[in-house]
Amino acid sequence: MILLGTGGHNRLDGGDDADQILGGAGHDTVYGGGNDDIIDGGTGNDVLSGGYGHDAMDGGAGHDRMDGDGGTDILIGGTGNDTLNGGDGEDYLCAGFDGDRLMTNWGADRFDGGAGLDTAILFRGAATAAIRFDLRDTSVAQVLDNGASVVNIEMVSLFTGRGADSLIGGARNDTYFAGAGNDTLDGWHGDDLLYGEAGNDLIQGGNGDDHMNGGLGHDTLAGGAQNDILTGDSGEDLLTGGAGDDRIDGGAGIDTAVYSGNKADYEVYRGGDGDVVLRDLRPNADGTDTLVLVDRLAFADGTVTMAHMLARGRAPVAQADVVTVSEDGVAKVNVLANDSDDDGDTLSVVSVTAADPNLSVAFTRAGQVTVTPGAAYQALGAGQSLLTTADVVIRDPYGNTGHSALSIIVTGANDAPKAANDARSIGEDAGPTTINVLANDRDPDANAHLFVSGLDLGSTFGAVTINGDGTLSYDPGRAFQYLAAGEWATDSFAYTVSDGYGGQSTATVTLTIAGADEQMAMAVPDAMAGWDMAVWG
Repeated sequence: MILLGTGGHNRLDGGDDADQILGGAGHDTVYGGGNDDIIDGGTGNDVLSGGYGHDAMDGGAGHDRMDGDGGTDILIGGTGNDTLNGGDGEDYLCAGFDGDRLMTNWGADRFDGGAGLDTAILFRGAATAAIRFDLRDTSVAQVLDNGASVVNIEMVSLFTGRGADSLIGGARNDTYFAGAGNDTLDGWHGDDLLYGEAGNDLIQGGNGDDHMNGGLGHDTLAGGAQNDILTGDSGEDLLTGGAGDDRIDGGAGIDTAVYSGNKADYEVYRGGDGDVVLRDLRPNADGTDTLVLVDRLAFADGTVTMAHMLARGRAPVAQADVVTVSEDGVAKVNVLANDSDDDGDTLSVVSVTAADPNLSVAFTRAGQVTVTPGAAYQALGAGQSLLTTADVVIRDPYGNTGHSALSIIVTGANDAPKAANDARSIGEDAGPTTINVLANDRDPDANAHLFVSGLDLGSTFGAVTINGDGTLSYDPGRAFQYLAAGEWATDSFAYTVSDGYGGQSTATVTLTIAGADEQMAMAVPDAMAGWDMAVWG
């Protein structure tokens, strides 16, 4: 029998015959009835039911719902967001082009999601064999224990039975109910719902905000990098939240929450609702978790009871401090003065570590820190300063610690230059000689510019002048012409060097003058041409 719908919203029933039913336009309701039917929903949001028999259905355009019911059926979603239910029998479900929802109850159905973001709901609660299901590569068909297969499906809700199942999610949001047996569940990516149910299960959330429940048995649950919810339920469970701010509920039994750091890296306290809050003091580590019915806490340096950690209270809050010290001075600051502890515990300083080894720091447990700059800071001149830091660690009586930075500002002071004596040897006839007296003078301050600011020539025989480039010129003149060859005399003068900031220093320049034979000249008559000059030594 051929049934054709009109352009409106039709209700068509094929009865017990082998029918071909075309819904046409509109939102149609079609029931194939008994026997093998061919049903085309056409356009519109249709409801198609194959009934008993081996039926072939095409939803066409629109958001359709198709039920294969009994028999081996073929369901094709077409365009639109469709819902396909194979029902009993071994059915073939093809989602089509958009985001569809595919379901099966008992048969060895074949699911093909096609294009779009599709979801498959698979019920295998009756399975006794182990099921291996891995959705990381959706192009690879996954085959269940009864022969049912899934391909091109992005999200799955899978209910398994009594086998030791291995279920791995894909890039989207998956739901796994593993049933009885010791199962392994891995959400991989996406925000997943993972239920171990009965058995000793291993559940890993992977990336995403996951919800994990161990169910009955002694289960191991591990969150990932996001904010997860871990529920141990019954049994003695091991729960690891990992990174992110997680909620961990141990449920019945003696349950343990696991953390990557040492006990001193965390603070534990009760929140306003009475739940326990555990906060990792390290950045980008285990985050801040809320704990319910957790009996023990396992850290890298040992396992303790929750009661033990709660007795420690909260970690102290260390605030940053600043101190200023002169390069020639010593400064003191109490780094505990602005720190606090919510439990009212007495705090103490356990270490102060300077970033610069040229800076000396000493401290008392009561909080006083003494800062002494080393010799390297003498290079700072007047008006200059240098900022450095020290790491301060404080602690309460229960071992909770806090860290803060002590900023240390070292201010410069003017240091006087150090003039060094100079010595030169010249001849009595040398004339003006340049002497760079600043070449061996020094100033500790890096910003100093030395210059000669004065001369003391009270006992000096030669002439001394200050040149434009900062050097000096010494001229013995005729003061030492009396020296014969091989004879020596000394002369000296003092000079003052200044740094421009009020610092001065004085040094002496000593000159050794060597004598020379004098040449004598006289005029004698010359019969040929007049007077000539005769010279002899």
